Amino acid sequence: MVTPDCPPRNTAIPLEPPVDTFADDVPASDCKIRGDQVPTCQYGYIGPDAVRIALIGDSHAEAFQPALWPILNANKWALTTYIGFQCILAEPSVGGCDQALPKVKAALVENPYDLLIVTNFDDGMSVDRYRAVWDPILEAGGRIAVVRDNPPTTADALEC
Repeated sequence: MVTPDCPPRNTAIPLEPPVDTFADDVPASDCKIRGDQVPTCQYGYIGPDAVRIALIGDSHAEAFQPALWPILNANKWALTTYIGFQCILAEPSVGGCDQALPKVKAALVENPYDLLIVTNFDDGMSVDRYRAVWDPILEAGGRIAVVRDNPPTTADALEC
């Protein structure tokens, strides 16, 4: 609204989510990987016929998580989260999951999920670094869906 070249928001269309409630759209903070501790949170359907899904990654996975909540029960999906600051499921590990990665890998290989959703900041890591962790999960019978990171924002867009 300060930059003349940027059109203002159409005030006739309400913001979604409303500004007064969007701050509540965050996951519980006690579910974050710290050091070698791997706390997880479970959401959704809890029946014995649940499709077991795991979400793993960094803050990008954490931001993606609320999009899954409304569809979990209807699809009989049980979601388990493995989320940490700068947590990337790759080797050598970087950031917040380096100490916890052996425990996370063991959990994903020993009891494979029906689907593992992986998303994180794309720092240009080679595919081989991901495959070092992903291949054993796939060999154990797990399936992996990758949600690609958002494209980088241009300086012009940020200025606008």
